[in-house]
This record gives sequence, C-alpha cells and structure tokens, in this order.
Amino acid sequence: MPATVDPAGNHPLQSQTGTAAHGSEGELVVLPAEAFDALASRLEQPGRYDPRVARVLSRKAPWE
Repeated sequence: MPATVDPAGNHPLQSQTGTAAHGSEGELVVLPAEAFDALASRLEQPGRYDPRVARVLSRKAPWE
C-alpha cells in the first residue's frame, strides 16, 4: 500500500492492531516525513542473528 503524504509532509500509517479478541478498530499513526523515512530505513535492514531463534526454527514442527 503506497503511503500518501498530507500537505504538512506527514505520512499516515494504518496499523493492523484490531483482532477478533481486541475488536476491529485500527489505529492511525501520523509521522513527520523524516521520522517515516527513518522508520522505513530501519525496517528494511536485516535482523540480527540469534542462535536461539535459529535453533527453534531448525526443529521439526510437531505436526509434521
């Protein structure tokens, strides 16, 4: 979903916080353009390697 910028240069983000257990309402978060760019840049970076996560992901699933 492409982000739109309002006249003040803010990027609105629609979060998907609503679930059946918590209701169906989302939450609107508005960020200045610089903060949005910093967030987008951080999210594009690869995560850190964690051997505990690697160990869990290497196990066979119980239903297999």
